[in-house]
Amino acid sequence: MLKLFAKPMPTCFFETFSRNVGGGLIVHHGHSMRLAADLVGKNLQVWHNVTIGKARPGGKRPVIGDNVRVFTGSVVLGNITIGNNVTIGANSVVLKSVPDNCVVVGNPAHIVKKDGVRCDERL
Repeated sequence: MLKLFAKPMPTCFFETFSRNVGGGLIVHHGHSMRLAADLVGKNLQVWHNVTIGKARPGGKRPVIGDNVRVFTGSVVLGNITIGNNVTIGANSVVLKSVPDNCVVVGNPAHIVKKDGVRCDERL
């Protein structure tokens, strides 16, 4: 006979300092997630261990467009703009602005798909 023992789940930590958040915010597994953007558009989806905020004390926060997805472990920092319909791949580090309709991945992040066409373009 198999016995299963339930362990207590760690406390989830979801923190937001964003003033203007559009409708449709979805937080998947909000564990260790920090959202501190100046402006967030509609339909933002974020996964756990994501950090969005200032690059340094006294710096500016990012502006996030509509229909953006930020996957697990990604970091989006500084005075940058993330365009509409952008996907940020897992564990990416985004320190430069991203144009509309792009998929970015890596550290430092680079564009791997733009307007539905595969590419390899630096930000």
